[in-house]
Amino acid sequence: MPGERIVHWSGPHPVAYLKPALLTAGGLAAAALLGRGLHCWAGCVVAAATTLAAAPDILRHLSCEYGVTNRRVCAKTGWFGRLSMETSLNRVGSITVYQSLLGRIFDYGDVTVAVPGGKQAELRLLRSPGEFRKRIFEQIAPAKKA
Repeated sequence: MPGERIVHWSGPHPVAYLKPALLTAGGLAAAALLGRGLHCWAGCVVAAATTLAAAPDILRHLSCEYGVTNRRVCAKTGWFGRLSMETSLNRVGSITVYQSLLGRIFDYGDVTVAVPGGKQAELRLLRSPGEFRKRIFEQIAPAKKA
């Protein structure tokens, strides 16, 4: 939009890829164990199945984009089907940040942006969630004056 500028842009923290990576590694390890002798076909099936099981998580995280402009908060997810959430800063009600102990150590967490009417957007495994919240609040004060 004219006069709009991006203030902060983020995406999922690399820890979001940990679950699919462990699933794939476990499947490949099982495939290597089963791949000896007559069970070679079973190893191939296990490797293919675990890779396919991990693919949706990987694609979902690769396609996530979260942003704050001087006018809006935006979240876009999805590779094949795209889900976009955009709300103007003057409609933002509350912002909740949840970080587990590991999230606090490695600086990732979930941010929930609530708007009037009970709607909310949950941004999962966000990189630097406190910074994201801070950038929204920095933009809300000037937006409400305008």
